[in-house]
Parts: sequence; C-alpha cells; structure tokens
Amino acid sequence: MIKLLDDFVVLVLKFIIKISTENLQLTANKEFYVIGDTVSISGEATSNISNVNLKVIDPNGDILKMLQAKIDDNNLFSTSFKIEKPFFPLAGDYEIIAWQSQSSQDMSSITITIGVTGFDS
Repeated sequence: MIKLLDDFVVLVLKFIIKISTENLQLTANKEFYVIGDTVSISGEATSNISNVNLKVIDPNGDILKMLQAKIDDNNLFSTSFKIEKPFFPLAGDYEIIAWQSQSSQDMSSITITIGVTGFDS
C-alpha cells in the first residue's frame, strides 16, 4: 500500500553528540614569567561533565596553588593567576598539572619558568 507524503507525520529529533578529545590538553599564554605577570592557562577537556582541577608545583616539589576551571559546552576551559613574590619566591621551573579524574587520559601537565629578580634558580 502506498501512502502520500502528506499522510505521514514526520518527527525530527535533534541529538547533540559531543565528541570528546582523546586527552586533556593544556597550554599557557607564554613560557617565561616574572613577578607581576599573570599566567593564563587554557585547554580542552575530555568532557564537560566535571571541572578541571589544576595545581602549581614549585621547583622544590611543593604545591603552591590549587585552582579549578569550569568547562564550557565545547569542552574548553581557562583560568589565570598572578605571580606574586611572597607566593613565588623561587626562580625556576614550575609544573602546572591539570586533571578531571584519576584516568591518565584526563591528566596533563606543562612547565613554565619564573624568573625572580634578586634570586638565583
């Protein structure tokens, strides 16, 4: 039996499927900073289900700062912090580690260098 098109009700369902990145991606706005600079961190998360947690580790291995960044609908995030002498007294390489879960694909890290006037690294 053949029916005409106007005899049918067409139902269109819209599904939004977000294809996630394979690994959490993390970048800083530059590699070298001095006291007074602002470090801007951005990246792409594996999903937008949970926030991205970040920690800043000094050259001695001590955690100096913990941050949390909200993720938008496109799985993108950003946050920033200012380099202040009382909190960043050492010159050298600082590691920034970001994660969403304990899975290795949900973790990433970058290294930034901070030069502090009057101190050697």
